Amino acid sequence: MHKRLFSDKFKLSSFTKREEKVVELLGIFGAITSTMIVLVGLPSQIWQTHKTKSVEGLSVLLVIFVGLSYLSWTFYSLLKPDWFLFAGQAGGSVFGLVFFCQFVYYKIFYKKRKQKGDKNA
Repeated sequence: MHKRLFSDKFKLSSFTKREEKVVELLGIFGAITSTMIVLVGLPSQIWQTHKTKSVEGLSVLLVIFVGLSYLSWTFYSLLKPDWFLFAGQAGGSVFGLVFFCQFVYYKIFYKKRKQKGDKNA
C-alpha cells in the first residue's frame, strides 16, 4: 500500500492561524535570504574572482550546482508559471552563468595564457 510522504496535517488549510503565520514568516525569511544570495553573495564572489584573477579554493561542484539550481528553479517558474519565483531566481541564473563562465576562464584559459608569458594575463 502506498503511503503519502506527508500526512494531511501538513496541509496549509489544517494549520491554525498562528501556525499559518509561522509558515508565512518562514517563507518570507527564505525569500529574503535567497534574494540576498543573488544580490550580495554571487556578485561579491564574482568581483573577488575578477580582482584576484584566481578561482583558487572554489569547488567546481559548488559552481556547477549553484548554476544548475538557479536555472532549474527559473525554468520551473516559467513552466508553472510563478512570476514571484521567477523574479527571485532569474537573477541567480544570470549571476550563476557569469560565475560559471568566469570559473572556466580563470581555471583553464587564463592559467594557460599566464604560463605562456602573455603580458595581458
